[in-house]
Amino acid sequence: MPEKIDPIAENEKAEREWYHRWPNKETWVPTRTLLYSLYSKEKDQSRTAFRRIYFLLGANSVAIGICAILLLIK
Repeated sequence: MPEKIDPIAENEKAEREWYHRWPNKETWVPTRTLLYSLYSKEKDQSRTAFRRIYFLLGANSVAIGICAILLLIK
């Protein structure tokens, strides 16, 4: 008989693997924690979450700009 797959266990495993690493910290932060910290009551926690999102947006826009320049050169 084929092995039964537990969907809850599979989901938890996928969640554990889905981590982001921020350059300013040596910790791995799950995306769900980042979203929760946006709506946190503590100002420090939500402020760092916004900084992380701004960093991601900035890094993505720089990467897109570099790709656009390379495409224009060709």
